[in-house]
Amino acid sequence: MKSKLSPHQLSLLVFMNILGTAIVFIPTIATTYGKENGWVSVVVAVLVGLILLMLYPSLIMNGKGNFFDRIEYQIGSIGAKALIVLLVLFGFFMTIGNIWSLSQFISVQILMGTPPEVIAYTITFVSLYAIRSGLEVIARSVEVFFLFTMMSLLLLAIFVWPETSFDHLLPIMQLNQTNAFVGAIPVLAITYVEVVILIALIPHVNDETKVRKSFLIGGALAGICMIVVTVATIAVIGVEATTHYTYSIYRLGQNIQIAEFFDRIEGIVAFIWFFTIFFKISTTFYILMISTQYLFKVNHQKVFSAPLALLLIAASKSSLPNIFYDFELMRSTYLTLSYLVMIIVVLSIGLSRLKRSNY
Repeated sequence: MKSKLSPHQLSLLVFMNILGTAIVFIPTIATTYGKENGWVSVVVAVLVGLILLMLYPSLIMNGKGNFFDRIEYQIGSIGAKALIVLLVLFGFFMTIGNIWSLSQFISVQILMGTPPEVIAYTITFVSLYAIRSGLEVIARSVEVFFLFTMMSLLLLAIFVWPETSFDHLLPIMQLNQTNAFVGAIPVLAITYVEVVILIALIPHVNDETKVRKSFLIGGALAGICMIVVTVATIAVIGVEATTHYTYSIYRLGQNIQIAEFFDRIEGIVAFIWFFTIFFKISTTFYILMISTQYLFKVNHQKVFSAPLALLLIAASKSSLPNIFYDFELMRSTYLTLSYLVMIIVVLSIGLSRLKRSNY
């Protein structure tokens, strides 16, 4: 039986997938380029990203059958298989990066001394349970945890407000103007560019006329959150500290003080990232599973779920040795790969649709 999503659920999945990795790394990446104008990099990335989100649904909307049937109809069987292999490799690389990044974060900042491998096993097998339960279960779960995510973000913004100094944001666009725009490139790569993979979920939506609206709502809400977090991080801990700390938003949470009694409530930040990145991992893992089923022509998609989970664990451990390597990867190899995959997907399907419409 084909899983079904409501437009509302799709918008929440888009929100979680954009915010998943970005919520922790974006302030540092953007500020590294734009310095006090780092928030401008995020604003530019959000504006360009919303344009991309308007484009993605156009690639396979209003077709017949599932995602793979529509791709085959557009570019042929061989072309479809080649494109799906590319998406599988990209999704696999993205998933192992997310698993290991979260494992390193928990091992270094929260459960000090716990081997990141153990945390990676736990995250992967919880995600495995989620995808074997089905896309509808993931979508219903995201509706519940979305509320906790927004509450955590709101509390973070409120609690750090007394610590803000907007002098850290000055001068605005007087220095580093070019770098402020260049900084939007890596920000886009780990947010709006990589969610091109979510077009695989469009055929599951019960009302495809609202898909573009769902993408835009989820993308706009995630963009607002990224802008608020980046501005708050720079305004509270300053430019130098933001660029120095790998987890600058976690350092931001350590600045929280309530009536000089409750302080260092950085667990709020951890909750935000746990929720967002878990659903990002689960969604990408699900797309990996159904794509593998298509490539190998297997009747039951769950056949590949456990082997894929073991491959993800092994690859995440061997491919990404430490968090510093992760950070450099996001600004080099992964940046190039994200844009390359997005351009190939958009051009191959988009030009084919355009060619067909002319006949």
